[in-house]
Amino acid sequence: MVKVKYTRWSRFGNHLFTYCIGRILAERFGYHLNAEAKGADIEKYIHNFPNFKEKVNGKIIKEPEFNVAHSPQELSHRINEVQYNPRKLIVQGEFQRYEYYQPHKKNIKEWLNFNKPSPQAGHNDLVIHIRIGDFKNHGWLLPFSFYEKCIDHAKPSKIYLVTDSPKDSYFSQFDKYNHEIISESPWDDFTFISSSAQICVANSTFSWWAGFLSNASKIYAPLFYPRYPYGPSTLVDHYVWDEKRYHYVSFDEPYPFC
Repeated sequence: MVKVKYTRWSRFGNHLFTYCIGRILAERFGYHLNAEAKGADIEKYIHNFPNFKEKVNGKIIKEPEFNVAHSPQELSHRINEVQYNPRKLIVQGEFQRYEYYQPHKKNIKEWLNFNKPSPQAGHNDLVIHIRIGDFKNHGWLLPFSFYEKCIDHAKPSKIYLVTDSPKDSYFSQFDKYNHEIISESPWDDFTFISSSAQICVANSTFSWWAGFLSNASKIYAPLFYPRYPYGPSTLVDHYVWDEKRYHYVSFDEPYPFC
């Protein structure tokens, strides 16, 4: 059995990583999956994914329990152990390394398939996601130079700025561009981004998933992996190395969080 536990301090994007690693493990070992989302942030969104299953039938092993590790080395080691010693797997935390998901990306995009609205942005427009809110409070906001480089490369007819804080002074830097600010519900913003042809994602898991699950022909992303809020880490690496539509952009300013 695989039991998925969503951390209460995390939100939708982080929970998608946790869910996917749990379902991958359940299908690999033929285990029963229990990924009940009641009370977690992801609960508000799962009805939009018709193939999202909170429970998948399979073998039920109640003990011994085994906490699945985050680091690549530990995760690989523990998976090897489970092959020979069946046990209940507890999946909790943020498994944010693309290498875990790359071999399963076809299945993941099926599990998380959703109806995308007709794109509101034109084919030559650029949709930029900018997370302000808590990121600005923590000093995690990307420097304007990153977005400027993306715009210079894309040369869009118009820019759409999708954000959770539409009145923030940060957006005055975009006044020289033909732009429009979009700020609706989280799900509406997610689908607006995902339905667009050219996307510039921010340093957030919400943004990463909106890009990854999209059919966009170009996705601009900040080049700063692997890093973590408190310094270098092997726990986080969102770099999508096997899709030509991704364009990674560097910036010069010091930045503490990736």
